[in-house]
Amino acid sequence: MLCVILGIIYHGFIIKEYEFSKKYYTLISIGSLLYPLGFCFNKKYINIIAINHCILQLLADIIAINIYRNLYYEEKVV
Repeated sequence: MLCVILGIIYHGFIIKEYEFSKKYYTLISIGSLLYPLGFCFNKKYINIIAINHCILQLLADIIAINIYRNLYYEEKVV
């Protein structure tokens, strides 16, 4: 969990000057809402917890792809 938090802070700091940072912060906020949702289900609903975690990971991958794609295009334009 510490690595995830540090990664979010790192990426947030790296892209704070870019225009697409608002999109990043929005997606991170939505993804962060999945954590409390996972705690709402007890161990009887392990499938729901697993699906919730998979969605969270996919969202994180999409965010990372968007960050590096946008950084690539921003650097290419400059």
